[in-house]
Amino acid sequence: MNIFETLMTRDENNNPITDLAESYVESPDRLTYTFKIRQGVKFHNGKPMTSADVLASFDRYNKVGLRSAVCSRMSRAGTRRMRRAS
Repeated sequence: MNIFETLMTRDENNNPITDLAESYVESPDRLTYTFKIRQGVKFHNGKPMTSADVLASFDRYNKVGLRSAVCSRMSRAGTRRMRRAS
């Protein structure tokens, strides 16, 4: 049972695959990733998930110190540069 999902996860061979992200593009310098969010994802209360929710999650983890493998590699400046797509 999942209590949360992530933008990306790993397959049985430990290769990165999309989860809440429908797709992603990696910049040539490998410093910027652009994610297209999967449509139709809803929270337990029925509210649709948006890119603003994803950004809010990254901001929260950066502030409260839940330093997972992903967030520990991201600088505070890096998450401040994140912008919500329209």
